[in-house]
Amino acid sequence: MYQRGIINIIYIILGLIIIAILIGYFNSI
Repeated sequence: MYQRGIINIIYIILGLIIIAILIGYFNSI
């Protein structure tokens, strides 16, 4: 249970980072 929760948190953080990078990339164009 705890391992699944940690994995979900990691995926959420990675997703937010990717979204932030994409937003910054499109804003720089």
